[in-house]
Amino acid sequence: MRKVEVKVKGPGPGREAALRALINTGFE
Repeated sequence: MRKVEVKVKGPGPGREAALRALINTGFE
């Protein structure tokens, strides 16, 4: 299992969307 630290610039719901997209591609 690889843990990926995602840094998103700026607040907003897009951050969670990006995290879900990464998880869907195989990242956890």
